[in-house]
Amino acid sequence: MTRRTFSKAPKGLRGVLALAALATPLALPTALTQTLDASITATLAAADGIGGGCAAQLSVEPSNAGLNCLDRWVTFDCRGELDGSRANAQRMFDSAQLAFATGGTIRVWVDDEQKVGNFCLATRIDPI
Repeated sequence: MTRRTFSKAPKGLRGVLALAALATPLALPTALTQTLDASITATLAAADGIGGGCAAQLSVEPSNAGLNCLDRWVTFDCRGELDGSRANAQRMFDSAQLAFATGGTIRVWVDDEQKVGNFCLATRIDPI
């Protein structure tokens, strides 16, 4: 059986490197992103760019979860003002409209570091 080591690092450092490799996840969520369980109380599709072109009003206040969002509206950024995909934004907005039409509950990931106007960015939406 072959024993693997971290190059020629001293024995104590090899243990530290092994622990660091185990403790580092592949993708770390930002501290300013929170998940919220909510229903959709209104949707907004705007050709003039208000709310990034598409937005949804949540039944909960993102500020209650510690987010720095002014109100319950979140944008999906359908105009592509941020670095995301416009097609993905449109799909998320479609999901929000479906949840609004059916009265369903969603889980939405909200990032308060990225905003379009005063609307915080929703980076993911899932039905629950």
